[in-house]
Amino acid sequence: MNSVTETRNDYIGGSDVPTILGMTAKYGKSAYKLAQIKAGVLEDDFQGNEYTRYGQAMENDIRTFINFSEGTDFKPATKINLFFRGNADGVCGKRLLEIKTFGKTFDVDLYYPQIMFYMDLFDLDVCMLVGYKRPDNFSENFDPDNLIIEQIHFDNDEAEKIIKKCNSFWTAVEAMRENPKMTEQEFFSMTQDGEIAAIVDEIAVLENILADYKETEKQLKGFKQKLFDEMELRGAKSLDTGDYKITKVDSSETTKTVVDEKKLKEEFEETYNTVLTEKVSKRAGYVRITKRSA
Repeated sequence: MNSVTETRNDYIGGSDVPTILGMTAKYGKSAYKLAQIKAGVLEDDFQGNEYTRYGQAMENDIRTFINFSEGTDFKPATKINLFFRGNADGVCGKRLLEIKTFGKTFDVDLYYPQIMFYMDLFDLDVCMLVGYKRPDNFSENFDPDNLIIEQIHFDNDEAEKIIKKCNSFWTAVEAMRENPKMTEQEFFSMTQDGEIAAIVDEIAVLENILADYKETEKQLKGFKQKLFDEMELRGAKSLDTGDYKITKVDSSETTKTVVDEKKLKEEFEETYNTVLTEKVSKRAGYVRITKRSA
């Protein structure tokens, strides 16, 4: 076990940042679980996989090629500032080198927070993000045709947002060390930022408007029914008040032919079963907001 792995839980590293921001939840990596690992509540059972091992195996060849082709002198670098630690694939002057091997998609958005974190920590201006597409056979024979290079400039505003979220995450980690039974809800309450609070406030305002609208709609429906009843009583088909023309639409009834599924199943079960098919229903994710009673 190297020194980076041995002390991983003592710091926030660059690879932790996307998880802290909630960007890796779809891969089963949550900020809450990461906090539990950092706090020593859970053991980190991830010891690497074929993808991380491949990335480590290719890193030096990729860096060597970049230095040769770009005329740079990128060298690995490590920097620690309080509870932040950066292990950069390369630093040269005011430039950062970040190397990622990838499969089908070169997900620049996923790497962006880590890059901002490193540039802020090392005080750098620009990052050369190098993606190397893994061949299907995981060959370690370097092929420059597999390279994709992106230039990303430092954005102070974005970096400040990221660092702020990392700070609140670490505050929650330290609190969890004192309270190992901290729930996910308690953890989230400690790490939520002003952006989420502002969204909740906007939702609350709109919920109140919607509640007023529903009450108004209910009242309107009641008055319309009273008007219908009065016109029915007087035998009036229409009214003209000058400002409004009102037409009474009588109730109606329509008939359509439908399949009696119950009867079909009872009398022709074998035929019924042959036409059954699976239909997948999808529902988008949403938030449920419940107002606390006073």
